[in-house]
Amino acid sequence: MMAERRILIVGGGIGGLAAAGALHRLGAHVTVVERAPAWQPLGAGLMLSANALAVLDALALGAMVRTRSVALPSVALRSADDVLLQAVSYSAEPNRLEAPRGMHRAALHDVLLHGAAGVTMQLGTSVQAIAPLDGGVQVTFTDAREATFDLVIGADGVHSHMRALAFPDSTAVVRYAGYTCWRTVMPNGANLTGVVELWGRGKRIGLVPLPDGQLYVFLTANATAGERDPVRGAHAVVAARFREFAGDARPVIATLAARDDLPLLRHDITELSDQLWVRGHAALLGDAGHATTPNLGQGAGMALEDALSLVHALRTHRAIADALTHYQAQRAQRVADIVRTSRRVGQMGQWTHPVARALRDTAMRLTPAWVGDRTMRALVQPGIALARAANSERH
Repeated sequence: MMAERRILIVGGGIGGLAAAGALHRLGAHVTVVERAPAWQPLGAGLMLSANALAVLDALALGAMVRTRSVALPSVALRSADDVLLQAVSYSAEPNRLEAPRGMHRAALHDVLLHGAAGVTMQLGTSVQAIAPLDGGVQVTFTDAREATFDLVIGADGVHSHMRALAFPDSTAVVRYAGYTCWRTVMPNGANLTGVVELWGRGKRIGLVPLPDGQLYVFLTANATAGERDPVRGAHAVVAARFREFAGDARPVIATLAARDDLPLLRHDITELSDQLWVRGHAALLGDAGHATTPNLGQGAGMALEDALSLVHALRTHRAIADALTHYQAQRAQRVADIVRTSRRVGQMGQWTHPVARALRDTAMRLTPAWVGDRTMRALVQPGIALARAANSERH
């Protein structure tokens, strides 16, 4: 059944490559088109939580990911003046979850490319138009070629062109969250082993250890949409914007100010106003269908979960339409919960009113550690359950 299917995946990011490799191993004829002319090491770092790791295990990629990442045994939330607000220690949990892992985004992309070995890859091209057929999709590519597929999967990110083609009547829009983010990777001068996030007045700093003595740093600040850094001296300008942060953030800010050779990426934080999943024999996954703010570190996790859920549905349903119906039903509420929670966390983290911030910080300091543990478990458990179900039914 799977061997007879011709599947096109638009977008060679995390979700697209994860789905491509898994479908290829099941015997489907998979083609990936990617608008970039070559694979390039894009992005900075990321954190893979227990749900993402469980999905990667189900995709037979977990061992390779662990060799190219580092375990993060704790996550600490602190105020800008370095007062501890909350902490989760994975080594202290009685029924321990696997600790999250820090990894460079480019390294994860390399692993997923390895997992998709044998898949037909067409770089420097994308989809120009699609037309529904009886039991399939007619596709016109940007190089004017035409082909017919049983299924087209849009995995081309928050500004998805496939979303516009598959849902031309949708009112979903990419919505600005009110704050911007800078990302960089620098030497881990403080030798941090766990994640540290510091919350200030409308600003946050996150520190995530990576392999090879590196540190992934993200900084958020309330800003006008589309605001840009100066062409020269951007590092010093950004560092000055966060100069009030203390503790582990202080040497990071000093390094940023002194090292204008460090990569410094800036992106406004956005989300998709509505979820979009399935239309005929076209489906969306990851940010293309439900872009979320990154405040839970679950962007990659949701794309990976989507990929596994879609692959599992296609493997267990004879009719593609039935598989897509199952896929949407399985994912919609899970994603809605993540999007809503991430939005709320981001809003709280960006508060500027002194009374609201004081009440927030006090409430977090008084919250028992077991509440944080339970919250983290609830966050990752659905993805772990998905991976277990996919594994058990496959065997």
